[in-house]
Amino acid sequence: MDVCAMPRILITGAGGFTGRAACDYFVSKGYEVAAVVRNEGPAHAKPGNGEAPVVPHREDVSGVPPGPNGPSVLQEPGSAKPGTGMPAGKLYACDLTRREDVERLVAETGPDWVLHLAGRNSVTESWQDPAAFLQANLMASVYLLEALRTRPGTRILVAGSMLGAAEPGEPLPHPYGFSKMLLLYAARSWHRWFSQQIMVALPSNLVGPGPSGGICGLLARKIAALEKGGPSEPFRLSSLGEERDYLDVRDAVSAYETILGHGEPGAVYRIGSERLRPLGEIVSVFRSLSPAALPLEVENKPRPDPVRPVDVSALKALGWSARISFETSLSDALEYYRRN
Repeated sequence: MDVCAMPRILITGAGGFTGRAACDYFVSKGYEVAAVVRNEGPAHAKPGNGEAPVVPHREDVSGVPPGPNGPSVLQEPGSAKPGTGMPAGKLYACDLTRREDVERLVAETGPDWVLHLAGRNSVTESWQDPAAFLQANLMASVYLLEALRTRPGTRILVAGSMLGAAEPGEPLPHPYGFSKMLLLYAARSWHRWFSQQIMVALPSNLVGPGPSGGICGLLARKIAALEKGGPSEPFRLSSLGEERDYLDVRDAVSAYETILGHGEPGAVYRIGSERLRPLGEIVSVFRSLSPAALPLEVENKPRPDPVRPVDVSALKALGWSARISFETSLSDALEYYRRN
């Protein structure tokens, strides 16, 4: 890579909540972005479940069905139109669980940096099909790391999950966490075995504008619907006292840039706000942002996931800090659903 040129970055999972924010950010900073979405059709989309809609595959764009021909280009740089839901950058459709397709994707895009966000992230669905989660979260990642061995100078950031960051010997509460734990071990092992420049990020719960299936996104969508005269059924919460760390997705993306630019290969970087907030505080902030009456049904059931303070000292040592307030994150999330 020319020392004066901006890195060419490959972003997987570009159709998701964090992926779209990442594409917007890196394009705005002048990076050459290759954005990768799932090679699936609209039948796989689940409207109304809080997930980002699936971007159409090649069949929907050109009439040529995807198959053994590997990844296909859906969109050229600079052609994304506001309101279409398309991520910014040059857009590729690729099935990351097909090793040959992943190899062709890497050969075609020639990335200097890789931000690997793709994967499945529903704890509930992981109970229904654990093998599918291992395929999507572990094996697809291994195929990507293997393909990138042809580019030894590429800097790679793998986004894991704090739900998969258990201490040695500590049992994991669900198959999703297990798949993410194996992903973490694979990333660090490929770094050690093959000297690849791989780093791991463990983000906390990300919030902010965009189609999110997290609790803050679901609450924002519910309130926006109430403001428009939508159904007034109570919103169900496990408890008001359950605490989690929440960070704006835009701060997380800036952290990813910092790690890709300055992180130590083999290192694991936790990303968060360093503050735990109860669900009751989230409800209070949303109620202050809207005149709509938000009905709740609180079950008061404790969740099995352990809660730990997020230590971001390693990331701060690289010069990163969170900049967006929690209140701004929730306000922007609500404004997104008011418009969409």
